[in-house]
Amino acid sequence: MAVLIIGELLRPKIADTAKASTLKDFNIPTADEARSVPVVWGTALMDGPNVIWYGDLKTVKITKKIRSGLFSSTRLTLGFRYSIGIQLAMCHGPVDALLEVRTNEKVAFTGNVTGGTSDNGEDFVVDARTIYGGDSDEQLESGGTGGLYAACTFYKGTGAQNANSYLETLLGTSIPAHRNVCYVMWKGPSSGNIIYNYDLANPTIQFTREPFLSGYVGVSPNINPLSFVLRRLPNLLSGSSDTYYNINDGDANPADILMELMTNDEWGMGLATGLIDVPSFKAVQTTLFNEGLGFSGIWDSPRQITEVIDEILGLIDGVIYVDLTTGLITLKLARKDYDVDNILTLDEDSVVEITEFSRPSWDETTNEVV
Repeated sequence: MAVLIIGELLRPKIADTAKASTLKDFNIPTADEARSVPVVWGTALMDGPNVIWYGDLKTVKITKKIRSGLFSSTRLTLGFRYSIGIQLAMCHGPVDALLEVRTNEKVAFTGNVTGGTSDNGEDFVVDARTIYGGDSDEQLESGGTGGLYAACTFYKGTGAQNANSYLETLLGTSIPAHRNVCYVMWKGPSSGNIIYNYDLANPTIQFTREPFLSGYVGVSPNINPLSFVLRRLPNLLSGSSDTYYNINDGDANPADILMELMTNDEWGMGLATGLIDVPSFKAVQTTLFNEGLGFSGIWDSPRQITEVIDEILGLIDGVIYVDLTTGLITLKLARKDYDVDNILTLDEDSVVEITEFSRPSWDETTNEVV
C-alpha cells in the first residue's frame, strides 16, 4: 500500500496546454469600400453582408473533469467557446422586415423583425446553440463545432436612425449611425446577455457548465458566414386602401420598382415625379398585381440604371417611352388590351403631300429589324 500511495503521489501531472485563439486569428471578412451598397426588392437572401466592425472577443473554456489517479482528478480543456461582436451592413433602406438568419444553408432564426417604431432598431435573439453540431463532450468528440447565440439589433435603414448603444458603450459616442443603410448589430459578450442553461430540452435546469455569452459563434475562429432573408416592398403608386405593391405575399410590384429607379435621388435617376405619367404606371401596377407577376431580387453590382430598367421591362414585357402628346414618360405593357377595329391606321390615304422623295441605293436599304 505504501508503494502504491507513493507511486500515485509521484505520478506526473496531466498538463492542460490548450490555448484560445486571439482576435487576429479570426477569418472575418472586413468592409471593402469598393463594394456597392445593394438594393433589395421583394423577399431576397442577402448573402455575404459587409462587415464594417468586429471586436469585443471573449473566450470561455470548455472543460471536462477526468480522473488523473486513484486519489486525484483534474479538469482538461476540450475547447473554447468564442463570442464576438459583429456589425453587418446589408443594403439601402428602409427595409420592411428581417425574416430569417441563415448559416451554412441552415436556418438559425425565423421571425418578422420590422425594425421597430423608434430610431433605435428592434432587438431579437438568435438561439441556435447546436446548429454546428453542439459542443457537449459527445458532440465535440463526434465532430461538433458548436452553434450560434447572440442578442441582436436590427436597423431597417431609416434617415433618422440612431447609433447603436452597445457600440457607443465600447467605442464612444462619436460613431456613425449609418443612416439609410440597413444593418444588424450582432452584440458581443459586453452586452451582458448570458445563458447558463445548457440543456435545450430542459431550459429550467441550471447547469454549472460553461455559460453561453452573447455573440457566440462556435468553438472555432473560422466563423461560418451569416446570411439574412430581407423583405423590401417599395410603395410609390398604391393608395391607402390597396396593396398592389405586394404581389404573392412577398414579391415587389415591378411598376413600383421602375418608379423607384427613376425617381430615387440617392441611387436612382432622381427624376421629378412631374415628368412621369403616374396614371400609366398605376394602371400597369394594377395589371401586374392581377397577373401575379412580381419580382424579388438584389441589385448588388455597379450597373447603368438603364440596364436594370431594361431587365425589369423584359420581365413584364413592357416599354417606357415619352408620349409625344403629353411629353411625359409613360409605361405600357404589351397586352391584348385593345380593339383592333379602333386602332389608328396610317395608309396611303393619310398622306397629304410628299415634299421630297429619293430612292435609296442597295447598300442603304434596311436589312435588319429589331
